[in-house]
Amino acid sequence: MIITIDTTTGTISLVKAYRAIAKFEQSLEITATGNLRPTIKFLGQVSGWLRDNGFNDATLSAAWQFWIIVNRLCVHSKDTIETDAEVAFWYGIDASKLSEIEKLGFIQNVDKLRCRKRIADGDFAKTDYEGVYYLYLTAFEDEQLAQKMKSKAFAAYVEEKTRKQGVKS
Repeated sequence: MIITIDTTTGTISLVKAYRAIAKFEQSLEITATGNLRPTIKFLGQVSGWLRDNGFNDATLSAAWQFWIIVNRLCVHSKDTIETDAEVAFWYGIDASKLSEIEKLGFIQNVDKLRCRKRIADGDFAKTDYEGVYYLYLTAFEDEQLAQKMKSKAFAAYVEEKTRKQGVKS
């Protein structure tokens, strides 16, 4: 990552920066989630690290901005990798070679694939008629099919309840 602090421009590894910041956060019990309140001591550690890496003019303000940027880049990177992994898992393709629009199209259909897989595997309660309805509707976007499967599930539900009552008497 290329950064400029005052008059100094240089390159810092995002991974190296992330590891250093995570170490400082952990030692001072500061996290990048929830209620953020970086302390002067923490920012001092970050600005010291920046100075150690060639940015001699690094101030506490610069350290704060650097911390925010590193966290945002890490969140974006994590989201990108999760998206790529999900596309690769469900579609068996290398998502890193796709455009953002192509990835979005694939990701928007993952719920359909998950539902279709559950149906194919029989991984759902056959008597949960409401659940069956939404499962089929999501999988196939076919209202008639979803209603038909809901009716079958309702019949199975009634049969199960009737059978249980028959056993009790």
